[in-house]
Amino acid sequence: MNVLILDPDPVGAGSLEATLAQRGWTIQVEVCADTAAAWAWLEHRHPAVVFLELNLPDGSGMDFLVSLKDKYPGLPVVLWTDSALLEDMVRLRRSLRPLQLHKRTVDPAELVAGVRRYLAPKPESRIQGIGPGDFLELLARERKSCRLRLSSPAGYGDLYFLEGALVHAELMGLVGAPAFHELLAMPNPELAVYQDLAPRIQTIQQNLPELLAQVATANGGEQHFVGGLH
Repeated sequence: MNVLILDPDPVGAGSLEATLAQRGWTIQVEVCADTAAAWAWLEHRHPAVVFLELNLPDGSGMDFLVSLKDKYPGLPVVLWTDSALLEDMVRLRRSLRPLQLHKRTVDPAELVAGVRRYLAPKPESRIQGIGPGDFLELLARERKSCRLRLSSPAGYGDLYFLEGALVHAELMGLVGAPAFHELLAMPNPELAVYQDLAPRIQTIQQNLPELLAQVATANGGEQHFVGGLH
């Protein structure tokens, strides 16, 4: 997934790029300082979203925006600028949507939060009729590399697999085995598989059968929290 930042200010562009990186999404960020570089990049890439400063050194940011929308009508664009044209953009917003308008004084995190629906990965599939323990064993047998999200009304967490090995777990500040145990204790969680996020760190060293056995032991030998097919 690609993101384009068109901004001649290296400090502002760098801050925005760093904020995007912190979200953990698998995206490629391209920073261009002028329209020539941006158009050259766009010849070979289709971005999921564009962050645009209207004050550009080699042309009109407004002209770039209109041309960009002509070529990609549904492309989300976020204007992050102190240009006097920002006020005029309010009137044109309907014809150029999806379009967000922000002054440069806004926190980059706020900009990113506003477009997360365009960048957050979509699940490849949602799993029903099988318990989490059984599904984990299936992922291990098939040597899958993916992220499995377990969610319930109380919250959600993620388990990361790399070629069938469980390498990382996270849940509301917990990581590793403690997070794994809490996730497997979720009553009737919803399962969703994501294929486009790789684990950022490795926090689990034990193999999956050992971890599942620990969960079963913690439940007094009962397996009903571990899987739904026992």
